[in-house]
Amino acid sequence: MQMRLRLALVLALAAGPGAAETPVPCAGMPEALRDLSGLTVSAPPAAMAGGWCVLDGARLTGAGVPTVAAGRLRARAGAEGAEVLSLEVEGQGLRLAPGLQERDLPGWLRDLLRLQTADLRLALRRDPGEDRLMVDEARLELSGGSALRLSAEASGAGLSARDLPSGRLHRLRLDWRSDGRSLRPALAAWGAAVEPGAEGGAAVEVARGALMALVAALPEAALGEAGRTELEAAVRALPQGRGRLVAELVAERGIGAAELGLLALSRDPASPEALARLLAGSRLEIDWQPGIVP
Repeated sequence: MQMRLRLALVLALAAGPGAAETPVPCAGMPEALRDLSGLTVSAPPAAMAGGWCVLDGARLTGAGVPTVAAGRLRARAGAEGAEVLSLEVEGQGLRLAPGLQERDLPGWLRDLLRLQTADLRLALRRDPGEDRLMVDEARLELSGGSALRLSAEASGAGLSARDLPSGRLHRLRLDWRSDGRSLRPALAAWGAAVEPGAEGGAAVEVARGALMALVAALPEAALGEAGRTELEAAVRALPQGRGRLVAELVAERGIGAAELGLLALSRDPASPEALARLLAGSRLEIDWQPGIVP
């Protein structure tokens, strides 16, 4: 009897904290997704397939945002009691659905989204014992060739939009692949906002200049000369340059709402002094690989 008890204890410890999670049924999946994103998920009657909740053909709607239609959408989640501790989402063929709210989008963004579809992969989990929220993967790939991948770790945050502002970011890794086309209208729109009257290539130059000034203002203690050189090369290549940018931020003490609030209240949020306060004790590593990369 004692041997069986010891064996049961060893197996329970080996299983880890996730062993206590129970799968969230398909009926509760739209609510879990709404708590995280603020979006309402409307889909045909859902069924389970291979442990995933099938939400193919879903439409995602929310206040002030355009409707997104998903060709294929799957989700699964685990909860301990009423708290969701893990969530995974996979979507393919996401596209902007025609509607009245589409008119509120900036013209450059509306045209960009109309011409492309997107694939999405999201994997989140929370460790209550360590009070940590891990974004194991957040990936968005556009059919035009651009792709963005994120991973992160934060403390004091949960798997809901209302809990995120209380968290502190400790690690963030960004992996961005540029297709050499998609950013041009975005930079032109930003440059026109910075310098009213600027258009086309002139507006792009204004935006590139603003980005270079921001890079120059980043603190040496956080970025280092090698990282600044890499980041400047990436900015100079915009918007037509293809390549891959990897940026990793490590903040031991964490960056939270208080630090971001002080930055927003600064007379010049992009000044070296303001950025030095925000990134005090943090480390930022940059790698830029020009050309066509996988």
